[in-house]
Amino acid sequence: MKYLPNFTECLDKISIYSEKLFLYNKRHSLVSFNTVEEFFFKHVYDSLLPTLLCPTFFNAKEFLDIGSGAGIPGLILSICFPESLWVLLEPKYKRVVFLEGLILELGIKNVIVLQERLEDIREIPEKVTSRATFPLKKMISILKDRRNLTLALWLGKSFDSSVLNKLDYETFNYALPEKFGTRKFLLIKL
Repeated sequence: MKYLPNFTECLDKISIYSEKLFLYNKRHSLVSFNTVEEFFFKHVYDSLLPTLLCPTFFNAKEFLDIGSGAGIPGLILSICFPESLWVLLEPKYKRVVFLEGLILELGIKNVIVLQERLEDIREIPEKVTSRATFPLKKMISILKDRRNLTLALWLGKSFDSSVLNKLDYETFNYALPEKFGTRKFLLIKL
């Protein structure tokens, strides 16, 4: 990901983040991974590769990351795109506490954590991200009445594409390194 202008600084912060998450995860089980190396391949690489596949999506000034959990992809992207505001939406208290503490420790200034559910959010920016949170049908049903919104979703190997009928969308396929599988990245314009 050397195309990012501040790649070395990003990598330093992501390394600290992964170490803190690894320790916190042992007690609170926020995300699945066994080693810091696995975290980089399975989660960091997966979060950043779509920025190469569709860079114009990531040029926005404000993003909402739905179901941020342990900060994947929202916190990782906020580190790599410090000029954009990232609102991390996470309803679970223990995850919010982890995110807020880490944001303070890393000195990240472009992130806000909201402990709310998507259904309760009134104002949503034009760019929305989400990785492995809701079923696709539910996500679209919640956001379908929004206008001028582009939804970026990290999906597993398969999903119910019939939900996308009559929608403007684009799918990107890619493989993770070290045999961590294949992924689909979906952009939907609502």
